[in-house]
Amino acid sequence: MIAFLDPVHVELVRVIAAAANIDIIGAGSPTKGQSGTVAADLGCETTDDLRAALAERVCDAFLIVASGDFGSVSNAAGTDARAVLAAHARGIKIASFEPIPGSALDARGAWSESQSGAIAAHVPRLIGLPRHSRAMRDAAEPLAQFGRPRFLHAESLGRPEEGSLGARMLAVCDLVVSLMGEPETVEAAYVAPSGSMRGPANNAITTLRGDMCATMRFADGRAAGITASSEGARWNFGCTILGEQGRIRIHHRGFTWRAIDGEARDEMRLPEYDDPASRIAQPVDNEIPTAHLFEQDRVEAADPYARAAAKELAFRLAHKPSIEALSESLARTLDPEIPDQGPINVESVLAVVQAAMLSARTGQPEHPQTFRTVSVGGI
Repeated sequence: MIAFLDPVHVELVRVIAAAANIDIIGAGSPTKGQSGTVAADLGCETTDDLRAALAERVCDAFLIVASGDFGSVSNAAGTDARAVLAAHARGIKIASFEPIPGSALDARGAWSESQSGAIAAHVPRLIGLPRHSRAMRDAAEPLAQFGRPRFLHAESLGRPEEGSLGARMLAVCDLVVSLMGEPETVEAAYVAPSGSMRGPANNAITTLRGDMCATMRFADGRAAGITASSEGARWNFGCTILGEQGRIRIHHRGFTWRAIDGEARDEMRLPEYDDPASRIAQPVDNEIPTAHLFEQDRVEAADPYARAAAKELAFRLAHKPSIEALSESLARTLDPEIPDQGPINVESVLAVVQAAMLSARTGQPEHPQTFRTVSVGGI
């Protein structure tokens, strides 16, 4: 696998690739001057041109963790989409932390074209989506029995190295669209990491950081709410669905279905993820007991190997939910024995995300349909 990432992503990519039993043979970065650094840190060959690599390199897969301006209409028309289609034609899979193309406005022209039956915008597979998580797969039958949702609230939280705010927004909007359809209006608020509540400055979502919440209204009177953050301290997703059959609460560790009278109808809890490298000092009640790892009496300052081991252990404990979710998703995406789960509804989901971003700037409800119209021909 060839990975494209920034230095902040190196440790997470190393860990999830190892957990998924995938070798990294090349690495590069969209940030100028960083390709050699990330490749050296990962102990692999430097691959500094994503477009050329997609078009020409021979490998099993690409993992795009940081996409930079890849997929943006600001680049040469069609170059990125053609590179993606060229890789697909050679049987190479493309997995990504970030949406590609990166906005509804970019999902036009060459990204809507097809080659050998594949549409360019449908080739990259987003990993870590709640809709494809094990908990959601296990909840499929209860959800089918539950019937039509009346109201839904979903959240997707993470750290900056686990994906942009755009990635977290796409994760929850994909869940909403898959369970309820496309909303008529979206009214959103955005808070930057600095605390500023000014709306995002542009349409690009793959470089955006901060927090966002939104209320979605549907033409038939139903509603949904979402919360997303790239500054959420620890990876988490949750979804509460209300309907005539009661309430279903789904989270990364399982689900619970309660009937209107409060009685439990169905429940499932996944076993705790067993990371062999972090079996000591296990978290208790979701707390992360890492402070003691750096105490002088535990780790001798003169022993660099002990310090490195302690830091790796602290990283694994702090990122345990994302390591589990992302490594499983990556492994399933690249495994030829597992049926492809298909692309997200690119046209609809990106339109909802873009409507939320516009609403955060205007302070008014916005219509996803606006962006489906603006995106030339849709996808």
